Amino acid sequence: MKIELTNEQIEELKKNYPKYGLLKSSKILNISPHILKRYIKEFNLIKNRKIEFSIFEKITQKEVVWFLGFLWADGSIYKDSIEISISEKDYDDVYRILSSFGNWNTRSRTRLLNNKNYICKTIYANDKKIREFLDEHNYKEKSLKSPTKILEKIPEKLKKYFFRGYIDGDGCFSYKNKNNNRHYFSLTGNINMDWSEVTELFKKLEIKYSLKILPRKTGNCSSIESYSQEDIIKIGNYIYDGEYDNIGLKRKFESFLHMKNNKKRINQWK
Repeated sequence: MKIELTNEQIEELKKNYPKYGLLKSSKILNISPHILKRYIKEFNLIKNRKIEFSIFEKITQKEVVWFLGFLWADGSIYKDSIEISISEKDYDDVYRILSSFGNWNTRSRTRLLNNKNYICKTIYANDKKIREFLDEHNYKEKSLKSPTKILEKIPEKLKKYFFRGYIDGDGCFSYKNKNNNRHYFSLTGNINMDWSEVTELFKKLEIKYSLKILPRKTGNCSSIESYSQEDIIKIGNYIYDGEYDNIGLKRKFESFLHMKNNKKRINQWK
Protein backbone atom coordinates (compact mmCIF):
# COMPACT_ATOMS: atom_id res chain seq x y z
CA MET A 1 0.00 0.00 0.00
CA LYS A 2 1.37 3.37 -1.05
CA ILE A 3 1.51 5.83 1.83
CA GLU A 4 0.68 9.43 0.97
CA LEU A 5 1.73 12.45 3.03
CA THR A 6 -0.86 15.04 4.03
CA ASN A 7 -0.43 18.63 2.86
CA GLU A 8 0.58 19.53 6.41
CA GLN A 9 3.27 16.83 6.46
CA ILE A 10 4.57 17.96 3.06
CA GLU A 11 4.90 21.53 4.30
CA GLU A 12 6.67 20.28 7.42
CA LEU A 13 9.07 18.29 5.23
CA LYS A 14 9.78 21.34 3.05
CA LYS A 15 10.58 23.35 6.18
CA ASN A 16 12.75 20.75 7.92
CA TYR A 17 14.64 18.93 5.17
CA PRO A 18 16.87 21.83 4.01
CA LYS A 19 17.95 22.44 7.60
CA TYR A 20 18.12 18.93 9.06
CA GLY A 21 18.40 16.45 6.19
CA LEU A 22 16.65 13.12 5.67
CA LEU A 23 17.17 11.20 8.90
CA LYS A 24 16.25 13.98 11.31
CA SER A 25 13.25 15.00 9.19
CA SER A 26 12.15 11.37 9.31
CA LYS A 27 12.28 11.41 13.11
CA ILE A 28 10.43 14.74 13.34
CA LEU A 29 7.61 13.52 11.08
CA ASN A 30 7.74 9.93 12.38
CA ILE A 31 7.72 8.71 8.79
CA SER A 32 10.10 6.27 7.11
CA PRO A 33 13.04 7.85 5.22
CA HIS A 34 12.16 5.57 2.28
CA ILE A 35 8.77 7.29 1.96
CA LEU A 36 10.23 10.78 2.35
CA LYS A 37 12.78 10.24 -0.44
CA ARG A 38 9.97 10.21 -3.02
CA TYR A 39 8.72 13.61 -1.88
CA ILE A 40 12.21 15.06 -1.62
CA LYS A 41 12.77 14.13 -5.26
CA GLU A 42 9.30 15.27 -6.36
CA PHE A 43 9.68 18.74 -4.82
CA ASN A 44 13.41 18.97 -5.63
CA LEU A 45 14.29 19.68 -2.00
CA ILE A 46 17.94 20.49 -1.34
CA LYS A 47 19.71 20.22 1.99
CA ASN A 48 21.54 23.37 3.08
CA ARG A 49 25.31 22.96 3.22
CA LYS A 50 26.91 23.34 6.63
CA ILE A 51 30.21 24.30 5.04
CA GLU A 52 30.31 26.18 1.76
CA PHE A 53 32.47 24.19 -0.68
CA SER A 54 33.63 27.28 -2.60
CA ILE A 55 36.07 28.16 0.21
CA PHE A 56 38.10 25.09 -0.81
CA GLU A 57 37.84 25.67 -4.56
CA LYS A 58 39.61 29.00 -4.18
CA ILE A 59 41.44 29.23 -0.88
CA THR A 60 41.60 32.81 0.39
CA GLN A 61 40.74 32.56 4.10
CA LYS A 62 43.57 32.14 6.60
CA GLU A 63 41.21 30.24 8.92
CA VAL A 64 40.63 27.63 6.19
CA VAL A 65 44.38 27.35 5.57
CA TRP A 66 45.05 26.81 9.28
CA PHE A 67 42.33 24.12 9.34
CA LEU A 68 43.93 22.33 6.38
CA GLY A 69 47.29 22.30 8.19
CA PHE A 70 45.80 21.13 11.49
CA LEU A 71 43.76 18.47 9.70
CA TRP A 72 46.93 17.23 7.95
CA ALA A 73 48.55 16.75 11.35
CA ASP A 74 45.70 15.70 13.59
CA GLY A 75 42.56 14.94 11.60
CA SER A 76 40.67 11.84 10.55
CA ILE A 77 38.88 11.25 7.25
CA TYR A 78 36.17 8.61 7.04
CA LYS A 79 33.62 7.74 4.34
CA ASP A 80 31.91 11.13 4.34
CA SER A 81 33.07 12.49 7.68
CA ILE A 82 35.89 14.91 8.53
CA GLU A 83 36.88 14.84 12.20
CA ILE A 84 39.32 16.57 14.54
CA SER A 85 39.75 15.17 18.06
CA ILE A 86 41.34 17.49 20.61
CA SER A 87 41.80 17.94 24.33
CA GLU A 88 39.27 20.00 26.25
CA LYS A 89 41.83 22.78 26.85
CA ASP A 90 42.22 23.36 23.09
CA TYR A 91 38.53 23.15 22.20
CA ASP A 92 37.66 26.86 22.38
CA ASP A 93 40.57 27.90 20.13
CA VAL A 94 39.84 25.23 17.52
CA TYR A 95 36.05 25.56 17.49
CA ARG A 96 36.25 29.36 17.20
CA ILE A 97 38.35 29.03 14.04
CA LEU A 98 36.27 26.30 12.41
CA SER A 99 32.94 27.97 13.19
CA SER A 100 34.13 31.08 11.31
CA PHE A 101 33.62 29.21 8.02
CA GLY A 102 31.03 26.53 8.79
CA ASN A 103 28.58 24.88 11.17
CA TRP A 104 30.25 21.89 12.84
CA ASN A 105 28.97 19.12 15.07
CA THR A 106 30.66 18.20 18.34
CA ARG A 107 30.77 15.27 20.76
CA SER A 108 32.72 14.46 23.92
CA ARG A 109 34.05 11.35 25.58
CA THR A 110 36.09 10.66 28.70
CA ARG A 111 39.29 8.62 28.59
CA LEU A 112 41.43 7.34 31.44
CA LEU A 113 45.04 8.47 30.97
CA ASN A 114 47.71 8.05 33.67
CA ASN A 115 44.96 7.34 36.22
CA LYS A 116 43.22 10.63 35.43
CA ASN A 117 40.03 11.32 33.52
CA TYR A 118 40.80 13.06 30.27
CA ILE A 119 38.02 14.74 28.27
CA CYS A 120 38.45 14.41 24.52
CA LYS A 121 36.28 16.54 22.23
CA THR A 122 35.62 15.81 18.57
CA ILE A 123 34.61 18.46 16.05
CA TYR A 124 33.20 16.95 12.87
CA ALA A 125 31.17 17.48 9.71
CA ASN A 126 29.59 15.03 7.28
CA ASP A 127 30.30 16.32 3.80
CA LYS A 128 31.01 14.04 0.84
CA LYS A 129 32.13 16.85 -1.46
CA ILE A 130 34.74 18.19 0.96
CA ARG A 131 35.91 14.65 1.73
CA GLU A 132 36.43 14.05 -2.00
CA PHE A 133 38.41 17.30 -2.22
CA LEU A 134 40.64 16.13 0.65
CA ASP A 135 41.09 12.72 -0.99
CA GLU A 136 42.25 14.45 -4.19
CA HIS A 137 44.90 16.29 -2.17
CA ASN A 138 46.36 13.22 -0.47
CA TYR A 139 44.72 13.56 2.94
CA LYS A 140 44.06 9.81 2.98
CA GLU A 141 47.81 9.25 2.72
CA LYS A 142 48.83 12.17 4.93
CA SER A 143 50.67 9.93 7.40
CA LEU A 144 53.14 9.05 4.63
CA LYS A 145 53.10 11.81 2.03
CA SER A 146 54.25 15.39 2.03
CA PRO A 147 51.46 18.03 1.69
CA THR A 148 52.68 19.19 -1.71
CA LYS A 149 49.34 19.03 -3.56
CA ILE A 150 47.41 21.08 -1.00
CA LEU A 151 50.22 23.63 -0.62
CA GLU A 152 50.11 24.20 -4.39
CA LYS A 153 46.52 25.49 -3.96
CA ILE A 154 47.40 27.89 -1.14
CA PRO A 155 48.65 31.44 -1.93
CA GLU A 156 52.24 31.98 -0.82
CA LYS A 157 51.30 34.69 1.68
CA LEU A 158 48.93 32.28 3.47
CA LYS A 159 51.19 29.21 3.64
CA LYS A 160 52.44 30.21 7.09
CA TYR A 161 48.93 29.42 8.40
CA PHE A 162 49.13 25.89 7.00
CA PHE A 163 52.42 25.31 8.80
CA ARG A 164 51.01 26.95 11.95
CA GLY A 165 48.13 24.47 11.89
CA TYR A 166 50.52 21.60 11.16
CA ILE A 167 52.72 22.57 14.13
CA ASP A 168 49.68 23.11 16.38
CA GLY A 169 48.69 19.52 15.63
CA ASP A 170 52.00 17.66 15.67
CA GLY A 171 54.64 20.16 16.76
CA CYS A 172 56.22 21.21 20.03
CA PHE A 173 58.15 24.25 21.31
CA SER A 174 59.85 23.09 24.51
CA TYR A 175 63.06 22.31 26.34
CA LYS A 176 64.82 19.03 25.61
CA ASN A 177 65.31 18.61 29.33
CA LYS A 178 63.59 20.66 32.03
CA ASN A 179 66.80 20.43 34.13
CA ASN A 180 68.79 22.45 31.65
CA ASN A 181 68.22 25.32 29.25
CA ARG A 182 68.39 23.47 25.95
CA HIS A 183 65.83 24.72 23.48
CA TYR A 184 63.91 22.21 21.47
CA PHE A 185 61.48 22.15 18.54
CA SER A 186 60.01 18.99 17.04
CA LEU A 187 57.43 18.00 14.46
CA THR A 188 56.49 14.33 14.69
CA GLY A 189 54.92 11.94 12.20
CA ASN A 190 54.79 8.42 10.82
CA ILE A 191 58.08 6.52 10.70
CA ASN A 192 57.89 6.61 6.87
CA MET A 193 56.77 10.24 6.65
CA ASP A 194 57.90 12.27 3.64
CA TRP A 195 59.25 15.47 5.21
CA SER A 196 60.23 17.17 1.94
CA GLU A 197 57.91 20.21 2.22
CA VAL A 198 59.04 20.86 5.80
CA THR A 199 62.73 20.47 4.96
CA GLU A 200 62.31 22.79 1.95
CA LEU A 201 60.77 25.42 4.24
CA PHE A 202 63.59 25.02 6.78
CA LYS A 203 66.20 25.39 4.04
CA LYS A 204 64.45 28.52 2.80
CA LEU A 205 64.46 29.95 6.35
CA GLU A 206 68.09 28.77 6.85
CA ILE A 207 67.19 26.55 9.79
CA LYS A 208 69.43 23.69 10.89
CA TYR A 209 67.50 20.50 11.61
CA SER A 210 67.84 16.77 12.25
CA LEU A 211 65.64 13.89 11.12
CA LYS A 212 65.29 11.15 13.75
CA ILE A 213 63.55 7.85 14.37
CA LEU A 214 61.92 7.74 17.80
CA PRO A 215 61.07 4.45 19.55
CA ARG A 216 57.60 4.32 21.11
CA LYS A 217 55.47 1.66 22.75
CA THR A 218 52.77 2.12 20.12
CA GLY A 219 55.28 1.94 17.26
CA ASN A 220 58.28 3.90 16.07
CA CYS A 221 57.78 7.36 14.57
CA SER A 222 59.95 9.92 12.84
CA SER A 223 60.64 13.48 13.89
CA ILE A 224 62.18 16.59 12.41
CA GLU A 225 63.96 18.54 15.17
CA SER A 226 65.87 21.75 15.82
CA TYR A 227 67.85 22.66 18.96
CA SER A 228 69.17 26.16 18.29
CA GLN A 229 67.23 28.99 19.94
CA GLU A 230 68.06 31.20 16.97
CA ASP A 231 66.66 28.67 14.51
CA ILE A 232 63.56 27.95 16.58
CA ILE A 233 62.84 31.68 16.76
CA LYS A 234 62.97 31.72 12.95
CA ILE A 235 60.28 29.01 12.88
CA GLY A 236 58.06 30.91 15.32
CA ASN A 237 58.60 34.24 13.59
CA TYR A 238 57.60 32.68 10.28
CA ILE A 239 54.35 31.06 11.45
CA TYR A 240 53.26 33.90 13.79
CA ASP A 241 54.80 36.96 12.16
CA GLY A 242 55.20 38.63 15.56
CA GLU A 243 51.70 38.25 16.98
CA TYR A 244 48.86 35.92 17.91
CA ASP A 245 45.93 36.87 15.67
CA ASN A 246 43.39 34.45 17.22
CA ILE A 247 44.20 31.74 14.69
CA GLY A 248 45.73 28.60 16.18
CA LEU A 249 46.42 27.32 19.68
CA LYS A 250 47.22 30.23 21.96
CA ARG A 251 49.15 28.00 24.37
CA LYS A 252 51.62 27.08 21.60
CA PHE A 253 52.16 30.74 20.76
CA GLU A 254 52.80 31.44 24.45
CA SER A 255 55.28 28.55 24.62
CA PHE A 256 57.14 30.07 21.69
CA LEU A 257 57.20 33.48 23.39
CA HIS A 258 58.63 31.95 26.58
CA MET A 259 61.40 30.42 24.54
CA LYS A 260 62.05 33.64 22.66
CA ASN A 261 61.91 36.10 25.56
CA ASN A 262 62.63 34.15 28.76
CA LYS A 263 65.73 32.18 27.96
CA LYS A 264 66.52 30.93 31.48
CA ARG A 265 63.20 31.14 33.30
CA ILE A 266 62.32 27.48 33.02
CA ASN A 267 59.92 27.63 35.98
CA GLN A 268 57.52 29.72 33.85
CA TRP A 269 57.37 27.08 31.10
CA LYS A 270 53.99 25.69 30.09
